[in-house]
Amino acid sequence: VASREVPFLLDSGSRKNFLGSSTWAAIRRRMPRCIISHAIPDCVTMYDGTQLPLACKVTIPVEFGDVVADTEFLVTVSDCENLLGVSFMREHCQNLDFAQGMLKFNNGACIPVRYSRRELQNCRVYTSEKCTLPPRSSALLAVRLDDGHPENRGSPSIVELVKSRLHPSCNALEAAPALMTMPEGRGYIEVVNTADSEVFLQAGIRVGVATPLRTADLMYLSETPEPEVRHLPKNSEESSTAWLDEVEINSELSKEQHQRVRDLLVECQAAFSKHSLDAGLTHLVTHEIILKDRTPVALPPRRIPPHLKDKLDALLDEMLAKHIIRPAYSSYNSPMLIVPKKDGNIRLVHDFRALNDRCVYHPYPLPHIQETFAKLRGAQWYSSLDLAQGFWQIPLRDCDQHLTAFSVIDRGQFCFNVLPMGLHDSPGSFQRCINKLLDGLTPKTALGYMDDIVVHSVTFEEQLDNLRTVLQRIIAANLKVKPKKCHLFLKELHYLGHVVTPDGLKTCEDKIAQIRDWPVPQSVTQLRQFLGLANYYHKFVDGYAGVAAPLHALTRKDIGSLRQHWTPEHQLAFDTLKKKLCSTEVLALPEFNSHPAVKFVLDTDASDIRIGACLGQLQSDGVERPIAFFSRKLRDPEKRYTVTKKELLAIVDAMRHFRHYLIGKKFEVRSDHRALLWLLNQTQATGILGRWIERLSEFRFQLNHRKGKDHANADALSRRPEAPPISFEHGRLLEQPGSTARPGDDHDLEPDLDPTPEATAKAALQKTVHSRCLEAKTDLDEDLEATAPAAFQHDAHRCSQRLETGLDDNSEATATTALCRDAMPPTATWRPTWTKS
Repeated sequence: VASREVPFLLDSGSRKNFLGSSTWAAIRRRMPRCIISHAIPDCVTMYDGTQLPLACKVTIPVEFGDVVADTEFLVTVSDCENLLGVSFMREHCQNLDFAQGMLKFNNGACIPVRYSRRELQNCRVYTSEKCTLPPRSSALLAVRLDDGHPENRGSPSIVELVKSRLHPSCNALEAAPALMTMPEGRGYIEVVNTADSEVFLQAGIRVGVATPLRTADLMYLSETPEPEVRHLPKNSEESSTAWLDEVEINSELSKEQHQRVRDLLVECQAAFSKHSLDAGLTHLVTHEIILKDRTPVALPPRRIPPHLKDKLDALLDEMLAKHIIRPAYSSYNSPMLIVPKKDGNIRLVHDFRALNDRCVYHPYPLPHIQETFAKLRGAQWYSSLDLAQGFWQIPLRDCDQHLTAFSVIDRGQFCFNVLPMGLHDSPGSFQRCINKLLDGLTPKTALGYMDDIVVHSVTFEEQLDNLRTVLQRIIAANLKVKPKKCHLFLKELHYLGHVVTPDGLKTCEDKIAQIRDWPVPQSVTQLRQFLGLANYYHKFVDGYAGVAAPLHALTRKDIGSLRQHWTPEHQLAFDTLKKKLCSTEVLALPEFNSHPAVKFVLDTDASDIRIGACLGQLQSDGVERPIAFFSRKLRDPEKRYTVTKKELLAIVDAMRHFRHYLIGKKFEVRSDHRALLWLLNQTQATGILGRWIERLSEFRFQLNHRKGKDHANADALSRRPEAPPISFEHGRLLEQPGSTARPGDDHDLEPDLDPTPEATAKAALQKTVHSRCLEAKTDLDEDLEATAPAAFQHDAHRCSQRLETGLDDNSEATATTALCRDAMPPTATWRPTWTKS
């Protein structure tokens, strides 16, 4: 080729001819007139399913004997062996004489064939660590190659299980032959324990044999052959379909209908993920990262806790075996964090914020929610599917993989082969993948919004056919869905914040439940909190002043106890106001047009007992309207969080709750806690804070601070009390057991209880300290500088610890100190200063 000898591998398993990148670089300068074409597939599929990227297609003259023939080659991006495939042999070769070692051409020319001297031998496969396999289930088994055959490492091999007389327990294991490449001589194979009991395997037990293959065998273009269906023995089939129990199927189906659905799922079981790392790799979309400039982003790696080192090594080995990551040598590096799971395992979190700042954002339009609901009109049956490990099923462009590099101390550097969590453009690529997956299907068959796919129909038979069509497309696209998140053949579907039914669209109860179920106030403080929320939206409530007047009358300082004055008239005003706040007068439908004024606004807040949020939207008429409300109680561990951590939890949970509205759009987050501005810019966030920041990285938002007095909507939701039962006697609200009114709330002392002077003095002191602390917190929130370390502490002087007292006795002073400490917020710093009067 080009007047120089070039070694080629004659390969009857390859349909096309291939040139390695190094060969092409060496001969290109000598062949200025060769024909180069870029109208080719992006890649070819190797024997093991991996993708080999292509650079171009060239037509160059090849000399063999006295004949020169123009031959078409596919040039690979990376270096590989030069191949002459079936297309070349059919056109030019007559036969291959193995006895003489000669290749004879049609023109009579003969060329000697040299055989490779490297001969790989079959080698044994052993377990690399001890493990316990649960009965009648599948699991990943860690294996290694025989140490006596180091030449087989890195070479693709067919791994098969073998029966063993020395270890009869292994005979209960079943596994399909697997094509694997183990660079370090180690890997994982998926096995099924068909026995009714556990199988325990020690390290070093022989379980199989590995038959090596040549690197260039069986290369073919991306053409999907007809899948071969193999029927497992009955016990293996039952074991391999354990995932079926995780799929939610409508319990109201008849026995025959239920069985037909299960049969369909077994038929299409290749579409379902069987374990956490069982993710597909689609060819529909390849994610690209476009940089603003080529200045590398390199941040140092984080330290690894010693007790998590073994778990991290095991997880990295699994991700390497599944080709999720690969070893790398890159000038880019992003920090990696380890977050423990509740089950004792770990997950990796990557902080790509610095990389995102250097990337060009390419927005991809998401479907309009109103149009999506319009297409569901008239359907009687609904099924929803959710892709497993969604982002990991989308490949990352080869030339961009090094940008996602991360380092692990003592293990080196790795980068992602697939789309990782935390990149700006991830949602757009995912939606593009779903659009291609469902391309050509009518809107009456299926709809896709991000990782949610809805299959709908009018009849049961039609739903069965539509579901089969979608599952077959998922299999053809090499995608996987998560069984636990599949809800099939439903009559009502919760989708994108609404309830879809055959009778039409209903508002999701979650939107209004926090207002509709607001309990009767048990103190004036609680009543003021509710009225603060109502007053925030008063301009949308017709006749607000008249409806709320009886409630406002109860907030006067001279009113006494709220329970003494709450009457059915106040209850009616309270219920009417709640009803109006939940009506269409106040709640608006979101707009998804391209008007420049349209923008979502998320208000969040946290208290000692709850977190709350209000999703609003600045609409095209320039008016900000509420869309939905969110609030929940803090769990016991969350109640011990610091104030700043609670405020960040409110943002994280609110974004998760309203994700279908916010993903892929730029929006504003407002909080009355200025310290969050400092926290979200931290580069050393670890643990749960690191995980939360990673979750937020997929959203495009601007965090702004606003004063507490302007934040009444979210503040009220975060302080909403729990609901005690309501009862009246002689027109008066009775005190209820389990009331959530806090000690120190205004007018909590009942006049008819006749408290002792000591109790009265104690309550008055608690109320004074509590109110001063609240004032100090408000001042602190308003004056806090974002970079001040004191953002996380209350100044004791500002909490009014300069209490004037006439107590000379040390015991009484100690008692007063204890009362003050009890009334202080849990995060306050105690530095009392006593003043003698």
